[in-house]
Parts: sequence; C-alpha cells; structure tokens
Amino acid sequence: MQHFSKVEWQQFSQGQNTDKALAMETHLEICDQCRQLFLESIDAAEMKRAEAAIVPGFAAQTIDLIEKSTRPKRPNSQRSNTRSLLLYYTAAAVLTLALTGGGIIQDVNQRLATLPQDAYSIDYSRYESILWNWPAQLQEMTSSWLNHFDNINRRNSSE
Repeated sequence: MQHFSKVEWQQFSQGQNTDKALAMETHLEICDQCRQLFLESIDAAEMKRAEAAIVPGFAAQTIDLIEKSTRPKRPNSQRSNTRSLLLYYTAAAVLTLALTGGGIIQDVNQRLATLPQDAYSIDYSRYESILWNWPAQLQEMTSSWLNHFDNINRRNSSE
C-alpha cells in the first residue's frame, strides 16, 4: 500500500495535487495513518473558511434528520394501543356502573318487597331472577367481551 507524505496531504487540502486527487481520496477511506496526516495538515485558516461555509444550526438539523430516520415507525401499534386502552376503560366503566346500579336496584327491590302485595300489580316472582341476577350476568358478558378483545390484540401483536 502506497502512503502519501505530509507535504502531499497539505497540497491536497489546498487543491494543488489534482492529478493524484482521486487516488488520495480513495486512500483516505482505507488508511488511518494517512487520514491522521491529512487532518494534521488542516490549518486554522482552513478551519475558519470551513466554519464560514457551514450554515448556523447545521449540527442540530443533522442530528434531527438522523433521529427521524432511525426512529421506529409504528403508527398502527400506537393506534391499536390507544384503542385497546379505550376499550378497557369503557368496559371497566360499564362494569362499575352496572355493579353500582345493581346495588341501587337491589335496594329498590328490597323496599318493594316490604310493601303489601296489592300495592303493585306486577307479579314479582316472574321478574325476581332478572332483577336480582342482572349484575352477575352483565359481569360475565363484560368479562367474555374483554377476553375476546384481549385475544384479538394478542393475535395482532404476534403478526
């Protein structure tokens, strides 16, 4: 492998070695020793020229572009997570309301049971199982609904 001298690198950085420029550029990519010589050949005047050529905010813009290109893009995942959370919160709210409402209805039913039989005309025995058991039935339905959506989410996340 042919190495270049410090003088040749200084000429290269000043644009004087045009006949060897392509070979020197290629060599810089593979040779650490010559790359170090080239970097040492850059003087303060050249650094000021380079700084003047670079626009303000160049580093910040470059970092932003790199971060944007390396971020994982998962808009569907975020959307499905939001949808799942909404469904869970909705189911929890329905279950809470059902259980709370069940307590209120049970209290009303107990008060109705203490009234004389002729105070109301509905045959209470036919509706007793519906009135007393609807919170448990609603809880079972909600539980199976949540399991169904959980299974769907597992299938979608495994794909």
